[in-house]
Amino acid sequence: MLSLTLAWRRAFRRITTVLSAVSIGVAVLFFFLYFVPALIRLRYPFELEWMEGAMVDHMRWILSGQELYQRPSLTFTPFIYPPLYFYVATALTKLFGIGFFPLRLISLFATGGTCAFLFALAYRETRKAWFSLLAPGLFLATYPLSGYWMDLGRVDSLMLFFVVASVFVLRTTKTTKGMILVGILAVLAIFTKQLVWSFYLPLVISLALSRRMKDALTFCLTTGLVGGVALLLLQYQSGGWFWYYAVTIPAQHLWEVAMITYFWTTDILFPVSILCFFVLIFCYLRRYSQTHAWGFYIAIVIGGIAMGWLGRLHTGGYENVLLPTYAVLSLVTVLGVSALQEYAQKRD
Repeated sequence: MLSLTLAWRRAFRRITTVLSAVSIGVAVLFFFLYFVPALIRLRYPFELEWMEGAMVDHMRWILSGQELYQRPSLTFTPFIYPPLYFYVATALTKLFGIGFFPLRLISLFATGGTCAFLFALAYRETRKAWFSLLAPGLFLATYPLSGYWMDLGRVDSLMLFFVVASVFVLRTTKTTKGMILVGILAVLAIFTKQLVWSFYLPLVISLALSRRMKDALTFCLTTGLVGGVALLLLQYQSGGWFWYYAVTIPAQHLWEVAMITYFWTTDILFPVSILCFFVLIFCYLRRYSQTHAWGFYIAIVIGGIAMGWLGRLHTGGYENVLLPTYAVLSLVTVLGVSALQEYAQKRD
């Protein structure tokens, strides 16, 4: 009986090793399947999505010397996003000229940066360089599931870059300066897309529960101070119209009741059930681990899912709102696979 148990454990370890090698190969494949089409689409001269053309119009408007947020008119009415993406895109538009290229270039580089931070986080926890490629690879595999959004001239990829960058800094530092940087990155993310606040709420709670109250307060004070100053400046510059577009109108969005269940079945359970399985494996096997920051990663999973769900619940919430959800699930999936491997090796 004992020999059979040992044989099963050795077989299980070999299977997990083979599956890991196959997964890494698949991850590398997804790098090519994303970046090659994205580079081809970069200079495509027409809209890839119905709002891209209007994003280019925003660049024309800003470069003509007009204020982004002002009284709505037939001549120009801005989108209801915060201004950071528009200002970054305007700077690149001055270099490359008006068109889709500078807007898509931002998203392409932002997605590359997101992949780099996902790899760095996975490597920090697993210390396996090739294996850590699985985290960005799985994320890029969700390219179709998130509406082929990662390289579009829209705000989401830049927002996600700031979010994942802040997660990396938060995981790798416990200094006051580091927490100030996390707060600044969070403000940059929020001023790229408003709903990001729902991602950071579980993280603040996690910091408080893990007895890092000083870090939680530093983060809150930084985001409050920097974000508050930015808000006041935008309000003053726009004559009060910024709040109307960025807060008042989004708050009036209706709720899609069908998305209460649709999100869990169609967006999560069916397409990425294997990711959810390994996230649960991580939750179970690392529940007593201090080294692997169990509570920290549970918090970012909750934050990523909350952000995606809230985005879907609002009327007009398309598949692009799932980008943060898929990013955190891809990362923690790798940690779950690594935990399972270590468990099998210890039992051998």
